[in-house]
Amino acid sequence: MSSFEGKLVHGNGNHNILYEAISLDRFDGDNLKSSLYWLSHAHCDHMKGLESHELTKHLISNPGVKIYCTDITKKLLRHMKGYQHLHRHLVTLLIDEPTLVLIPVNDQSQGVCITLTAMSAGHCPGSAMLLIEGADGTVLYTGDFRLDKGAASLLPALHDSFGGVKKVDHLYCDTTFLTRKTMNIVSRAECEEEIVEQVKSHISRGNNYHVVLKTKAKLGYENVYRILYERFRMKTHVRTEDAEVYSLGYQRSMKL
Repeated sequence: MSSFEGKLVHGNGNHNILYEAISLDRFDGDNLKSSLYWLSHAHCDHMKGLESHELTKHLISNPGVKIYCTDITKKLLRHMKGYQHLHRHLVTLLIDEPTLVLIPVNDQSQGVCITLTAMSAGHCPGSAMLLIEGADGTVLYTGDFRLDKGAASLLPALHDSFGGVKKVDHLYCDTTFLTRKTMNIVSRAECEEEIVEQVKSHISRGNNYHVVLKTKAKLGYENVYRILYERFRMKTHVRTEDAEVYSLGYQRSMKL
């Protein structure tokens, strides 16, 4: 579960905040004063306050204030109950495409220009990390991510036009598994292979044996379903509400 409070607090205390007009993955409390929002993906623990009347009122009262996300996340929100009204306030960022953005600031008629770049996070459909470049330095906010070993070094947004590695001044990194118990995390491929073997050992007992996959989140298990079908040529049945989400067609073009 995400415990990030939305602001890019730097150093000790809560007084030194980078890009103070920006809030990331939080839409309540002091974040309701922000002029630009980022939603890394459509999991509930990163959407606190997103459905609130207070946020809607803030967005309507300040037309220049927008919520940035990926195209897939935007499609998902339009389908999810309680978030359809946000559609006109959402702006999509293309993966690996730097975008110059003007942050509206009340005491500066010209606003403040920054560059935003979304990078595939590999966590679930639509998930993305965010690179912010501007007067407060270069900031990388990962949100939830799952990258194979060595994948980060291949991300185009982390390299300059000459191929050199960009200097990241401030890193805000998901630390869900930053514990001694998880010093070694197996790869996605190894996890998928283990699931295949577990399913195989069960269904090989006979036609009357079935497997139920209980998942914690609504999104993020699509590769498992696909691999199980490829190995066994057996259908995976999902809940009606999940089937409706998949019918959006995003899975064909998703970048995990």
